[in-house]
Formats: sequence, C-alpha cells, structure tokens
Amino acid sequence: EINTVPSKGTGEEKVVIGFVRDITERKQAAEALKESEGRFRAASQITSDVVYERDLKTGMATFYGNIDGHLGYEPGGYPRTMEGWREHIHPEDLARFDTLSLDQLETGVPYSYEYRMRKKDGTYMTWLDRIMITSDKETGKPITMLGAATDITERKQAEAERQELEKKVQVTDRLASIGEMASGIAHEINNPLTGVVGFSELLMTKDLPEDLRKDVEIIHDGSKRVAGIVKGLLTFARQHKPERTYTDINEVIESPLTLKKYSLETSNIEVSTSLDAKLPRTMADAGQLQQVFMNIIVNAETEMKQAHGRGKLTIRTEQIGNTIRLSFKDDGPGIAKENIGKVFDPFFTTREVGEGTGLGLSLSHGIISEHKGALYAESKAGKGATFFIELPIIAEER
Repeated sequence: EINTVPSKGTGEEKVVIGFVRDITERKQAAEALKESEGRFRAASQITSDVVYERDLKTGMATFYGNIDGHLGYEPGGYPRTMEGWREHIHPEDLARFDTLSLDQLETGVPYSYEYRMRKKDGTYMTWLDRIMITSDKETGKPITMLGAATDITERKQAEAERQELEKKVQVTDRLASIGEMASGIAHEINNPLTGVVGFSELLMTKDLPEDLRKDVEIIHDGSKRVAGIVKGLLTFARQHKPERTYTDINEVIESPLTLKKYSLETSNIEVSTSLDAKLPRTMADAGQLQQVFMNIIVNAETEMKQAHGRGKLTIRTEQIGNTIRLSFKDDGPGIAKENIGKVFDPFFTTREVGEGTGLGLSLSHGIISEHKGALYAESKAGKGATFFIELPIIAEER
C-alpha cells in the first residue's frame, strides 16, 4: 500500500510512505481452495452416491455423501482412515485394489474399479469407484486421492440373474436340439438292435459248445446294454409323457433315501434332511421324480466316496412363492468351472470308460423340463456341489 503526504517545507514536496504485507500463504490457501472446489465439482458431475477426498499424507478422508448410511452405520460410525476402508473390502478384492492404487500413485492415471465392501451387518455391497490422484505442483508428489463411488449392488445382482437365465435358456435350447437328434438315432438303432437281442436270446436256448455260448452271452449282454441306452435316449427325447398325480414331494424323496440307506451308510455318507412340513402338494409323476432324485443322490455318493471315502449330503425342500425348490448339497470335490455348463449334456462324463453312460443328468433335466421346472447346479472346484430342482406348484386336476 502506498500513500503520499505534503512535506513540512513549502508544501510542494511530498513524502512517499509504503506498507508491505506478505500474502503468500493467503494466495496459496485461496488457490488450494479453488482447486479443491474444482475437483469436487468435477467429481460431482459423475453419477455417484459418495464423493470423497483423502489426504495421502495422513490417510484421513472427507466424505461428501452418506457413506455411513450406505454401509449401515450410525452417522460418523464408518472409519475415515485408509486402513479402516481397506478392512471393509472383501478379501478376494483387496489385492487388486491395492495393486491398482499403487499403480495410480506411480503413474497418476485415473482408473475405475468394482469391489465389494462389507457393511456393518456383515453382508456385502458392490462399489464402482472412480479415482484420480492430484500431485503437488512443485514436488510432483501425490498428495490427494479423489474418488466418486456408486452403489451398483442391485445392478450386479440383476446382471447375475440375467446371465443365469441366459445359461438356462442356452442349456434348454441345446438339449432340445440334441433331444430331436437323439430320438432319430434311437429309433434307427432300435430296429436292428431288436434283432440282435432276440436272436442272441434264441441262440442261448440251443445246445452250443461252451466257447460259442460265452461269445453269444457277450453279444447278448452288450446288446442289452445298448438297448438300455436307447431307452434312455428316448426318455431324454421326451417320447413319453409323465403320468401326473397329486404328489407329496417330501414323500417322493424318502423312497430313494430308503433304498440307498445301507449303501450310503457303508460309504460313510451322512445324510441330513430339512424337509418343509408345510410343503404343498403338486401335480407330478412321482416315479420319474424318484428317478431324478436317485440319480443325483448316487452321483453325490460316488463323487464324495472317490474324493475322500466319506461325506455329507444335505437335502432340503422349501416353498418359494409358487415354486417348490429342492436342493441336494454335497461336500465332494465339486465341479470344475469348465464343466459346470456341460453336466447336463448327453454322454458327458468325467468318469472312466465303463463307469457311467453320461445320460443320468441329461435324462433328469429332460424329466424336470417336462414338468415345466428347472434343474441346475452351482459349484466351486474343491468345495462340493449343489443341485437345485424347481417345480411349479400345480393344483390337483379335477
């Protein structure tokens, strides 16, 4: 600031008086505030539930948005520190989160990342977090992390449901096409096969040398096995309509469990059932459903026995809306990721030659589809498998 005053002499001379003030800090503070407001406005333009600014030196964060409410905490209850934030990230997502954060600190390139955050009640939500780093103009060192996080939990769930439905439709379409082909092949094989079975049985009634008799028996046994496969193909192709009666699903489950009781016990398989006592009846072919349940139980027994000589099978029934859902959960080796979509394909099997036809699950899928239901599996390799059956609740026909 500069002012002038008259001199004490003639009054024509003037004296200049100056006052100098250092406003460097004030200017820097104003610029920093302007930059912070600019970053906040930029982040706010992105559709987000929570915007935050984290001081990389202290690790403390300032949140703009209800971070506490999103994660089920009381106001101020969610930790504002970086360590507190990391502790809430799902363990499976943490390594990638740390890697991306480190890469960004080194390169300064903005990035976005989806990861799961643990809420106060222990459940997880999914964040889409878009992050950028600001650096000190003089030193170039990163000083602030600015993030805009959006809760995409419902969107991820909807995507997962859509993908699951697409898989079921693909399986159904594929099996329908294979069913048509299987039906044609079965009929073509059935005609000459009938002659092989019939004439081999006729030869076995003759007085044949012992060596020829053994050969005929081998022919007969092999042709009978093929005949069984052909019959299975026709069933898979749904050549026979189910004979439906008003059926108690819980009672249907008891039958294969009774038949397999001794075998399961000798295989060290513990069976646990949780059957809904209020489960409504529905129109179904009890015999065909028993075949499906038996096939799933036998498969589970075999897998657990081969994996570790013991196991636990948990069978559950429940009503969900207008649907009866059954689940068969085992603690066997599970199904490899690359095979989960193939288990219902005809002739697909992971067992040794001669140990299975690969038709069991495809036949079961055909039976459940004929009942207007759904059969699907969920599994992780090494963590067992669960087969789900969903059947519509249909009132008794009058």
